[in-house]
Amino acid sequence: SADKKEFRKLELLAEELLREALALHQQSDLERSSTAVRNALGILYSNQARFAEAETHYRACLAIFEAQGYQRGLANATNNLGSNFARNGRHCEALPLYEQTFTLAQAVGEALMIAIALSNLGSVSRALGEYAAAERYYQESLTRCRAIGERRWTVAGLNGLGLTLLEQERFAQAAHQYSAAFTLAQEIGSQPD
Repeated sequence: SADKKEFRKLELLAEELLREALALHQQSDLERSSTAVRNALGILYSNQARFAEAETHYRACLAIFEAQGYQRGLANATNNLGSNFARNGRHCEALPLYEQTFTLAQAVGEALMIAIALSNLGSVSRALGEYAAAERYYQESLTRCRAIGERRWTVAGLNGLGLTLLEQERFAQAAHQYSAAFTLAQEIGSQPD
């Protein structure tokens, strides 16, 4: 369709601009700031199912943040690498990365990143058939999201919890979570993940 062609053109333009920005950052020896560009390229490639290319950029971010001892950056890059693996069906590899993200986020007191890590742990646990763990992670993520007023990740957590319950054929409980997710999503103008 015309919309898909236009979207693809925009993706290609974004990729070209990001590559140019990365080259400029590398020429200027702005290593840490290049991580923002690498992260954006990683997200773009992961969304396009170009997982190996995304992994390369996420690992470069990890190396830079590791060398600089930047824990917040490590948490973010570790989470993104875990998400890249999860999108690629590599859930067993994503799990320890999400656990590491949680630990790093706790160490720096990053409340939102803690909640995101918990939600991602719920997602990968569900994918691995560990439903009790998935429920615990989603519930804890929801508690933390509500405590800080984070509504988008509350929607994602409700949706993930609903899916976990649905896969266990706990239909009434799943419907309740989906209803709450839908209501909140409408309030904030979002779609549940």
